[in-house]
Amino acid sequence: MKKVLILFIVLGVMQSYQAHACSCIMDFSPEQALQRAQAVFSGKVTDIQKPFILSSSMEPMMVTMEVFRFWKGVSQNQLSLYTASGGEASCGFDFKDGEEYLVYANDSDGDLYVSLCSRTASLALAQEDLNVLGAGTQIADAPGEQPLPPSSRTLEILAGILALVIAGVVYRVIPNLETD
Repeated sequence: MKKVLILFIVLGVMQSYQAHACSCIMDFSPEQALQRAQAVFSGKVTDIQKPFILSSSMEPMMVTMEVFRFWKGVSQNQLSLYTASGGEASCGFDFKDGEEYLVYANDSDGDLYVSLCSRTASLALAQEDLNVLGAGTQIADAPGEQPLPPSSRTLEILAGILALVIAGVVYRVIPNLETD
């Protein structure tokens, strides 16, 4: 009985998300995408951190990028952004470690997010956009680096880990109390 109660506590702490298939209704031109995005830049993926195994496909993964050029919204040479970890099914963009991209990102609670519908593309396939956007500003030419705001996801991840640790301790302690 106590094990069932512990299971319900752990499951109650974990958030659930409803999965939806991705459908991009509008196809924006490079000019429209530039206007709609909060940040537009090119860079190389240096790290990808996927969420825990138990997370849903809607849970975002963090992508760290070295920025080469920017057109809007950023001027630091390294930044982190988020995209849904479920790939196309959950509108997440499929970044590959070590590859270069032209990124159109939007802000959500101080973090940058990219979706499959954002016009983000491999730099090798973004020539049309680059022709329209022009040269941009090289990161070395930027007025100065700005520190990244702390991720709003950090506290949620730590709270989940803490809940699992507490559940594990309770699971181990309760049977020992019954035998004493």
